[in-house]
Parts: sequence; structure tokens; C-alpha cells
Amino acid sequence: MSRVSPNARVNRRRLWLAVLVLWGLWAIRAHDILALAIFVDESLHIMRAQVVYEFSDAKASILPAKLLLYYYLGLFNLQDVGGAWVARQAVALLAPLGAALSFALARQLFRRWQAGILAMAIYGLMPFMIFFERMALADSFAMIFGLVLAIVSVRLARRPSARQARIVGFWMGAALLAKLTTLPWAILPLLAAGLFGQWSRRDYWRHGVTVAVVAGALLLPSAAYMLYQEFQPPENKVESVEQDLFVVEDTSRLVQIRDNIETYAEAVRALFSAPFLVLILVLGGWQMFRMPREGGYLLAFTLTIWIFVVLTAARPSTRYLVLGVPGLLILAAGGLDRLGQLLGASRLTVSKDRRGIIQAVAIATTLLLLLWGGYSLRFALTAWADPVDLPLAERDIWEYYENSASGYALRAAAQDLPDLSRYEDHPSGDPIPVAGFVGACHVMRLYLPADSGVGLHCPYFRWSPEAADATLAEWEARINQDGVWYVLADVEQPMDVLSLPLRWEELAFYPRPYDGIDVRLYRVWAVEE
Repeated sequence: MSRVSPNARVNRRRLWLAVLVLWGLWAIRAHDILALAIFVDESLHIMRAQVVYEFSDAKASILPAKLLLYYYLGLFNLQDVGGAWVARQAVALLAPLGAALSFALARQLFRRWQAGILAMAIYGLMPFMIFFERMALADSFAMIFGLVLAIVSVRLARRPSARQARIVGFWMGAALLAKLTTLPWAILPLLAAGLFGQWSRRDYWRHGVTVAVVAGALLLPSAAYMLYQEFQPPENKVESVEQDLFVVEDTSRLVQIRDNIETYAEAVRALFSAPFLVLILVLGGWQMFRMPREGGYLLAFTLTIWIFVVLTAARPSTRYLVLGVPGLLILAAGGLDRLGQLLGASRLTVSKDRRGIIQAVAIATTLLLLLWGGYSLRFALTAWADPVDLPLAERDIWEYYENSASGYALRAAAQDLPDLSRYEDHPSGDPIPVAGFVGACHVMRLYLPADSGVGLHCPYFRWSPEAADATLAEWEARINQDGVWYVLADVEQPMDVLSLPLRWEELAFYPRPYDGIDVRLYRVWAVEE
């Protein structure tokens, strides 16, 4: 009967520990995943994913902005009914992959299994990741490609070859197709070569060209269509990048950058928490001092994205920072692992005075970890029970709760719309005609049951005064012709739908959290002559 070697037993325990951590972090993200109301961008992603494999919509199937997310979500054959749950779960399923890749990068750089498992555990409990990995957004999806790119770039630096260069080029192109804001990560292969490799000038030229050619080949279909639009513009030209994300309308770029820094600093304080920020500064800084090349690489992974967003964004959203978060988590994990090593070795090889210092630092670190762990667990429990009470930054509260892009109010309205059949305003069996003059109208289709009997119409007005007059005139004529309609309207909107010369009867009022933009439901019909 063969005996199991001690190394095999240790590896088996490590494997089980890793599996438990991965299952735990997935469960945190997957449980009651619809507690937070659906955000407008999630609904748009689902709409595009529903048609991506039909190749009937250029923006969904060809143009590069978030392109791979649509193909990924499209694999799940999303329907309106249940589509939000499936889409969010599809993104939550990637969280264990993100944690595992963080493990791989930590172990690759620090050559310690313990650093990797700490990186996974920190990733799993990080409120920054918990909040955004419970939503069907592109940022945590694109982050996966960035982590892979960081790993293969180090491999190329240490063992340069044409094959490794092609692999790096593939993942660079994939990252750009996942989200265009990953562009700053194009520096990672060159940075890794400078930090970890011993390349000649010829190596830089040869492998750099290979990486660029392969990445460009992946982007070629999208780039070709963009050029086609420029030279042969179709009637409804589709932009791959929305310019208002980067163009400052009412202020200078310097003022916008200052505002971006303030906005993002508040968000980082809220989603990292003070105890963990102290750990990052102390342990991460210590690890940077000990291993400057490895620490510098991780810091570059984070700061290339964060600085790019701060300098360019005109509408700062905290989710843009998600891509760079793992770099800081891995850096902190490396410092924590090193502290553990010193604590274990201090009993044998360190003087009594120095041992006391190490133990004091370890006690302080443990207290900070307990404080952060308690904060993170409360965050997760609140995300399940009542996300409105989450300790978020002002910008996030506005974006996901108060604003017209929020699904709050619309979720409650969707529950009431089927009951409108009690009014005898339309022939029996016909859909209940509802027009949604609300910013996130199409979100309601994800809340309406399959047998709701509601015929939902979402007027397309692009939030612009130019389109408002034509839309209002169209709907005035339509309601005058059809008889009775039901209208949902944001209290604040770019066109005054309530100014139409029709008869308006308010039926219901739906508030948004934090005194946000409320929604009202009206019964509307023509004025009798």
C-alpha cells in the first residue's frame, strides 16, 4: 500500500483551500443578485447581446466598444424575462477566474503560493469587486483580459520567443475588444521586458512588431468597418466611442481633471475602506521597497488605467477604476505574505528587540485586517439585503440610485402596469399601451412578466432638444388617434411631455432612493373638442 508523500498532502490541502476561497467569493456575488435595481447600461448590454449573433446591428456585432462582452453574454441566449438574472450571473461566474488570475500573477511575481492565496482571499472580500461583479457591466469582464495580458507579458519578458509574442498580441487585441479603455495596458509587454528581461534592441523590435501585428489583426474587422463609415457614411452612422465621455462641455480640462480626482478619491475611500488603504500604503509600500521591479509592475498595472481615466473622462464613473484594482490587491497580498514570513522566522533568527517590533506590526496588521474584514462582510450582507444602504460615494449613489439611469422606480412601476387592464380603455385581449418617457425605459422589459399583457413603447429621443420636438409631435398625434394611452414620465427630463395638449390623470407615483428623480404614471387621452 503506497503512502502519500508529505508534499502531496500539502498540495492537496492547498488545492482544497483554493477551491473553498473560489466558491466563497462566487457565492458572495451570486446570492440575491437582483437586489440592486438594474442599471441602464446593463439593459443596453443585454439588448446588444440579444442580437450580436444575428449580425444585424453594427454597433453590437462589429464596432469595438465592449464588443467581446456582447459575444460572451450572447452565448447565454438572453431573453427579456429572466435576462437580467442570467446576465448578472454570467458576469459573477467570471469572478473566480479573476481571483485565480490574481493568484497566478502574484505567484509568478513573488514566487510564493501563500502570496497567491492571500491575493485570492483579498479579491473575494474586496467591496470594490463585490459591488461591480454583481452587475452585468464590461469593466470586470475586461479586467480578466488585462490580468492575462500581465501574466503572459512577464512570460515573454523572461522567455522571449515568437510564440510567446503571438500569445501576448492575441491577449492585447482581446483586451482592446473587451473595452477600449484597456489601451494603456499596451505598455505592459515593453514594461515587463525592461523589468524582467534582458532583451537586445533587436528583441524589442522583433517581438514588439509581432505583438502589434497580432493585436492589430484581431482589431482589423472593427477598424475596417470604422474606416468604411468615414468614407462611405451610412444613413445612421454608428460611433464606436461616444465623444461626450471624453469631451468637457462646460469647463476646462484642468478643472475636469481636478473634479475627477476628487470624485475617484471619494469612491476609493468608500470601496477600499480606511483600514485597507492603510494596509496598501504600509504593506504595499514595503513590498515595493523590497521588490521594486515586481511592485513597480503591479503599480503600473493599476496606475496606467487610473491615470488615463482621470485625464480623459468627462463623466467619471467609479466602475472605470475596476480594471486596475487587482494590481493593488496583489501588492498588498505580497506585503502581507512577507510579514508572515518574518513573523515565522523571528522566533529563530531575529534578536529579541527586533522580534518585538515584528510582533507589534503583526498585531496592528491583524487588527486592521479584522476591521476591514468586518467592513467587507457588512458590505456583502447589505448588498444582499438592501443595497440602498451600501456605503458608497456620492457619485455612485447618484448614478445607481438617484439618476434617471437607475432601475429604481421602474421596478415598482413594472409591477403595477399589468393591473392597468382594469381600465376598459382598449379592446379585450389587446396589449395595454404604455409609453415610457423615462431615461431607462427599456429596463422595464426586464421586470415585466411574460404574461403581463403590457405593450411597452420606449420613445427614442436621445436626451437632446433637437429630437424632443419631433418626438413630442409624433406622440401627440399618436395619442389623439389611438385614444387612451398610459405614460410613464421622469419628473426631470429633457422634453416637457406634460406640456402636450392632452388630458392627464395621474395614477401613481414612484420615488427613487435619496430623493432622486421620481417617476409618475399617467392615463392620457385626447382633449374632447
